[in-house]
This record gives sequence, structure tokens and C-alpha cells, in this order.
Amino acid sequence: MGGKALKTYTERKSTADFLRIGKHISDMQEMLHSKGINWNDYPIRFKRGGFIAKITEVIDMQVKSYDVLAGGGIGSRGTGTTRSRWTTLDIPIITEDREFLESRIPKI
Repeated sequence: MGGKALKTYTERKSTADFLRIGKHISDMQEMLHSKGINWNDYPIRFKRGGFIAKITEVIDMQVKSYDVLAGGGIGSRGTGTTRSRWTTLDIPIITEDREFLESRIPKI
């Protein structure tokens, strides 16, 4: 449930008098709720962080070519091009989806 992120956010929204060491996550959520803040409405990335991944995909492209030797006629041909981009993925609850990290951490 994003205990560290919840604790950090609660510390910013509450005065020091209300915070005690050892507060349970449910207590921190109740403190935020008393201020009109619903922790469950926040995006997953705010609660658990994000995972930056490189996505590689093949893109089909139509290329127009000019056949200069055959009199300048216009033709087209399909080609595939590999492109990579970086994207941020939402992190699942690790105890429920261990495969998410295990598939991304290199084996030694």
C-alpha cells in the first residue's frame, strides 16, 4: 500500500503533534481522510513509484521512392524499422506480482 510514500505524504500534510513513531498505515490514512484527502484516489505512481523501461518495437513504414533510371516514376514499398523508446510503467504490488521484477532483473 505504499507505506513509505504514505508516511512521507502524511508528514507533509499533518503537524508534528499528530505524528508519532509507529503509526500504522490505517492510522495515517485516517489522518489524511480527516483533512479531506483520500489516499486511495491518488495515482499508483504517487503511491508506489514508477519503473522506467525501454520498449523496442518494429514499425511498418511506407517509403516512396523515385526510380530515376526508369524515367522518374514513383513507386512505394513497405519496410519495417526498429524503434526504441523509454516509458514509465506503474509498479504492481510486488507480493502479488513477483514476475514483474524477476523478469527485469538480470540473473547473475
